Amino acid sequence: DFVEDRYGVMWVGTGGGVATLSGTKWSRLSLPSLVDSQIVNTLAEDPVTGAVWIGTTRGLVWYHPFVAE
Repeated sequence: DFVEDRYGVMWVGTGGGVATLSGTKWSRLSLPSLVDSQIVNTLAEDPVTGAVWIGTTRGLVWYHPFVAE
């Protein structure tokens, strides 16, 4: 699955986590170990906060790129 957020960043779900494309730069996002799975099934941007919801085979992750972990 993939989604483009309000900042123009493309989020791509893979069998090994999440990759982001900002302009021409690819980055990889590590999911928290609490999720116990890196297999991403779905992605959605929260229309209120701009955060990205990441659905995996083992749970749901809320990730906001501008909030410290």
